[in-house]
Amino acid sequence: MTLKQLQAFYWAASLGSISAAAAKLNITQSTLSKRVLELESFLRQSLFTRSSQKLTLTETGSKIFEQALRMLQIENEIYTTVTPPKEISGKIKAGLSELTALTWFPGFISSVYEAHNNFEIEIYVDVASVLLKRLLKGEIDFAILPFNSEQHKHFNSVTLSSVKFLWAASPKILPVNSQLTVNELQKYTHLTHTADSHLKNIYDQWVTQNNVISHRILTCNSLTAITTCTLAGVGISLLPQTLLNPLVREKKLTEHFCEFSLPVVEYSFCWNSNDTRTSLSHLANLAKEHANFNMSKSVDIFI
Repeated sequence: MTLKQLQAFYWAASLGSISAAAAKLNITQSTLSKRVLELESFLRQSLFTRSSQKLTLTETGSKIFEQALRMLQIENEIYTTVTPPKEISGKIKAGLSELTALTWFPGFISSVYEAHNNFEIEIYVDVASVLLKRLLKGEIDFAILPFNSEQHKHFNSVTLSSVKFLWAASPKILPVNSQLTVNELQKYTHLTHTADSHLKNIYDQWVTQNNVISHRILTCNSLTAITTCTLAGVGISLLPQTLLNPLVREKKLTEHFCEFSLPVVEYSFCWNSNDTRTSLSHLANLAKEHANFNMSKSVDIFI
């Protein structure tokens, strides 16, 4: 019996899928299946009831699941003992919100690459609901996104930073910065995110609480596209202030407060609570030091 066999068993059991476990461990499905079969042969017991839909633990598999986890935790503790403090190594798959990818994350990951030669990252950019599903399935190792720890207690999370949103418009629609009333907001087409985005939930909550009804809505799953449509004068949108600042300075957009408080959204670094790797908690703490969506040097990709 080897640790690799126990690792293959543990992740196949946790994710309920040979393919998901293989992707998690960056090995082929045949290699992972072989390790599980070798463990079953050593124990002379079947660990899974195999079906076309999902792996299910047998009675024996259920008995050794927690023991396998403890073995992997002990392995991680031994590695941590002899590894330089806060060393980050291996290949990690990350899921990012679009705003994270456009702002502080490139500078952050550049510093991590410079400090840790044995570290590699594979990045996926998507909306929050998709990233959370991929995280739950083990297809990515961590995600940085708007996150409610009360709703997702099976994840570890570290709060990183908050993002302030303001209404934005083309000068063709609203020529000067101003404070808008509810009646004024209702005159314009609202550009917002699709239903699978957490930012759409934020928008929906805000307009509902403040009795704002737009006569027309355009939805899109890309923050970049929403910003460019706002620039084109299609309508008004709630944009992160860090994206909005340089566009206001260049007089390409105008910014607008409202008679009611505008949303402030918290972003977090989150990962599966059953993932024993210390690299993830180290990355989370480093990200907390670097994360600053409202940085003084604002994003200027639209200029």
